[in-house]
Amino acid sequence: EEVSFDDYLRKQNDPHHFISIMVGDLQRIKIYADSGFQIRDEVPLHVWDSYEVLVRAGYDKYVVG
Repeated sequence: EEVSFDDYLRKQNDPHHFISIMVGDLQRIKIYADSGFQIRDEVPLHVWDSYEVLVRAGYDKYVVG
């Protein structure tokens, strides 16, 4: 069953928490590769720009350091 992101987010008990987890996961895609924990996976600039906007907006509970 296909579910849009908006529909999935509406079903979450705490959408802020869910987005915070995604922001932390995105950061780890970048920093874990820099640390040698996983292979490098390019994060497009527009995606990283969105990450930075979300962090500044307070979705930073799972952001490392």
